[in-house]
Amino acid sequence: MTIRKIVIIEILKTAAGSSKACLSSSIVVVVVVVVVVVVVVVVVIVIVVVVVVVVVVVVVVVVVVVMVVRY
Repeated sequence: MTIRKIVIIEILKTAAGSSKACLSSSIVVVVVVVVVVVVVVVVVIVIVVVVVVVVVVVVVVVVVVVMVVRY
């Protein structure tokens, strides 16, 4: 009876330890996912800003060229 209790206690301890390990690894996974999402969002924002700047520069150049050609 006591041996069986000891075995059950050891199994419970092992289960608790593995669940803690799972919890910490899931926390790591969540952190990694959050970091990846933030990096992707920043990259998308940078790409959008670059595209907007390029479009504005092209429009300004075209307007200046049209003005120069007209006058």
